[in-house]
Amino acid sequence: MWEFDKEVYTLFVDFEKAYDSIHRPTLFKILREFNMPKNLINLIKATMENSEIKIKIANSTSKPFKVTSGLRQGDALSPILFNLVLEKVVRDMNISEGATLGQSKIGLLAYADDIAILGDNIEIVKIHCKKLMDAANKVGLRINEKKTEYMKLNRKDRTFRHGESMIVDGLIFQRVPQFKYLGVLLTQDNELKIEISKRMQLANNCYFGVGTLLKSRSISLNLKIKIYMTLIRPVVLYGSEIWAPRKIEEIKLDTFERKILRRIYGPCFDSRTQEWRIRTNEELQNLFQRPCISNEIKKRRLLWAGHAWRKKDAMINTVIREEPKGKRPLGRPRLRWEDCVKKDVKGHKRSGNRTEEQHKIPGYETEFGAWLPQTNLDS
Repeated sequence: MWEFDKEVYTLFVDFEKAYDSIHRPTLFKILREFNMPKNLINLIKATMENSEIKIKIANSTSKPFKVTSGLRQGDALSPILFNLVLEKVVRDMNISEGATLGQSKIGLLAYADDIAILGDNIEIVKIHCKKLMDAANKVGLRINEKKTEYMKLNRKDRTFRHGESMIVDGLIFQRVPQFKYLGVLLTQDNELKIEISKRMQLANNCYFGVGTLLKSRSISLNLKIKIYMTLIRPVVLYGSEIWAPRKIEEIKLDTFERKILRRIYGPCFDSRTQEWRIRTNEELQNLFQRPCISNEIKKRRLLWAGHAWRKKDAMINTVIREEPKGKRPLGRPRLRWEDCVKKDVKGHKRSGNRTEEQHKIPGYETEFGAWLPQTNLDS
């Protein structure tokens, strides 16, 4: 949307005390509407009705009192019930307008209680927000005014002015230049480098947290590698399936990984100079015997591309197939995720080798390869 100069407004909604606010009679009514078995509904009622709690402060405990609203915290069934309630809320909104993507319109994204409302203009977002507020109030949910914020995505107008806000039914939502949604940092300039820098910063904090373990002589090298692979690397690679990093960012990621590997493997003694020295990049790769972090990103990107391509009726497949109407900016355009996938597939096609990831994609040659009509794989 950004590259085609399409203006998109996104409102990131946060509910206030979501689990504790669910209206129980309405919940049971929703379960009946979804044709849940009567016996199952009665069992759910039995776990929630006549529940009492006590509050303990220091050495004193309050008298028990009944809890008449909300879901049980820590109950494995609570997330499922909450999702059913939100499903009812989303259906009642009956959204037909939103951000235009080719022949499709996307007005709402939702994962658990993380909801994002999209629109081509701010008025559409306001209308959808009002619908959400009305539908949510029926089940006991209220929007958190302080934590609900919106972001404007526009290639030509990148100026951000403090104090800009959106007013919906008396609630004031502030505009922000960036927002973390589902753990991924989104910016109004559509800049991936900020998200990668944040990922590296978080991983660096984790690295210093386990630094004493990585340089300890009492821990084996295999265990140190496992610590890196399970505690540090996943922090960097979170959400990397949708990245389209530039070469400079790939170099930064590989440099960060080699810094950790040098801490793990330590220096080596050079028999030629009779001195201790740090290991070269090639020596580290020979010891590590695993794909470097930039190649791991390419692997994950291909796996995600195959997954998205197979989901024929899902929104992710619609996003891949559809394309906004408009012109890309003059000059060298930004690298897109789709460009990276095409480049990866084209490179493997030229070499005549199918990677392990491509073998995992059913119908790779006939279906996934057909996704690249604009790329001459045989050139």
